[in-house]
Amino acid sequence: MRRTCWKTAHGKLALPFIVQCFVILQFHNYFNIIPTPSVIVAAASFLSSSNHFSPHNPLTASKEQQQHHESTTDTCQQFDGSSVKWQMIQRKPEISYSDESSKKITPISRRHLLFRSVLGYATFASLYSNNGNVAAASAYYKVNQVEPDENKIYALAQTIKGKTDRGSNTNPLSILWVGSGIFDNKSRGVYQNLFLPGTNVLALDLKKPTSMDLQTATTYATEQGYQLRFAQGDATKLQFDNESFDVVVCSMFLCQDFIPEVVVSEIRRVLRSGGQFGFYEHVEDIDNVIVKKVFGERSVIQVQHYPEKMNIMAGVVKKV
Repeated sequence: MRRTCWKTAHGKLALPFIVQCFVILQFHNYFNIIPTPSVIVAAASFLSSSNHFSPHNPLTASKEQQQHHESTTDTCQQFDGSSVKWQMIQRKPEISYSDESSKKITPISRRHLLFRSVLGYATFASLYSNNGNVAAASAYYKVNQVEPDENKIYALAQTIKGKTDRGSNTNPLSILWVGSGIFDNKSRGVYQNLFLPGTNVLALDLKKPTSMDLQTATTYATEQGYQLRFAQGDATKLQFDNESFDVVVCSMFLCQDFIPEVVVSEIRRVLRSGGQFGFYEHVEDIDNVIVKKVFGERSVIQVQHYPEKMNIMAGVVKKV
């Protein structure tokens, strides 16, 4: 029976980098995330531990295991650490070296293993984060491959844990609707039933609706059970104090002629601690601004994107 193994002279498996690549790919396939370096080190160390290859390791194997392995193995590929070569040798107690300097075998240190783990992590993170794939290179959140629904995203944004009186008249949920439009489209916006009964909605837009459109919209909102007001203003310089609203929402707005990070930073400023921001945008990488630059990855409640069906990215984040 012939058996080939790749190992170092001190019994460790000599392919930790390949093991790390395997760990990264498995995490990506099953959890849609790239694991952190510490997770890679732990998993790769476990998989490449000499305890799992004890027949090959004279330091951990029993005498019977060594004898059995020697009797069933003719040759073994062994790693020469000094000359950095793979060579075929006969598995005998006496090991011949190609030169005198090769007698000094350099073991793989934990620092070396950590370095290769970080290198593997950086390589796969760069491959999967910006190549059009849905997966986000983060251990804290992932992009769900579902077709975004504007009504569901708004409803989720208006569902705040601990806000027990959200639907009461004495303590209504305060919502800032950025980029509301001027209420001239009877199939969008207010007429799409985006807001829950019992809420207090302040619509903001750079343009002002006509008196008739505003009256029609506010009447419709009242019939749906929530209060609607309008304020004309610039989203890059919101005219409200810090922590003024429980919820901020916007749709198809962050693609306008301004720097999105400025607007999102203003949105976060006017949100109360624990408040939520719901977005529905056709900027496919808008999560890079909302999550990575402004709110932070730990703020994510949900992010959705399904580019094969529609070029919309939507989600809800919390101010933490």
